[in-house]
Amino acid sequence: MFKLLDRAPVKPRIDLETMRETLHYIESDCRENAGLERVAAALSQAIEEIERLETLIGPKHKAEPFHAHFVPAGF
Repeated sequence: MFKLLDRAPVKPRIDLETMRETLHYIESDCRENAGLERVAAALSQAIEEIERLETLIGPKHKAEPFHAHFVPAGF
């Protein structure tokens, strides 16, 4: 069992680098398959938007683990 700390909700941190690389992998597979050209183009646009955001926010920051404490069962 675990209990999340009672803190104000925070926006999740998104690792843009990992997202970009994942989309790039999917986009390359779509590009190689007939009928998925529009999907590949949409993914390419998403990758370009992520790259634009990366230039705006500066250095890449890795996401931190969730703030959780493990407690004995029954609490």
